[in-house]
Amino acid sequence: DARALRSRAALREALLALIAEKPLELISIREIALRAGVSFPTFYRQYPTRDALLDDIAASEIGELLAIPQPLMAQRDTRISSLAIVSFVSDRKDLWRTLLTTGATAAMREEFIRRSRDIAASQVRYNPGLPVDLMAPLVAGGMFEILSWWLRQTGDVPVGYVAQLLEILVIAPSVSRQDIALPKGAA
Repeated sequence: DARALRSRAALREALLALIAEKPLELISIREIALRAGVSFPTFYRQYPTRDALLDDIAASEIGELLAIPQPLMAQRDTRISSLAIVSFVSDRKDLWRTLLTTGATAAMREEFIRRSRDIAASQVRYNPGLPVDLMAPLVAGGMFEILSWWLRQTGDVPVGYVAQLLEILVIAPSVSRQDIALPKGAA
């Protein structure tokens, strides 16, 4: 119903605002509910735990992130795709730092790979000789590792540098047309 959707949206926004202010482990459910303007029981009607709320946010963020390169890849411009991905994360750096460098890391990696497989299975294959079930986890894992590495750095690593790493190590190799042919009888 509409009220439940509003409550969920308010809880998501409240947690995102709180993450920008302090570490996740210091944020209580009561604090999230208060910031969202909902009652404590309303929180539990929507999410069983704070981590379930974070998982919901993570799934949404990953969906948005992985949707960014799709229209750009039709143009085969790996540089713009890489920069768009890194800029998206940079705009939400506190949230992504929490998602990729804390206890949510394993779940985030799994969600990256799951979503990448879904996308790869439904999109045009730029390199048909590469098995989708191999490329999807490699691309997702590479993207995940580069973004995680960047967000763990204590110094300021420029967005352009991170985008260049992503392009050279992950995106360009996955879409470059290579003469790799599947062996006869392989699927």
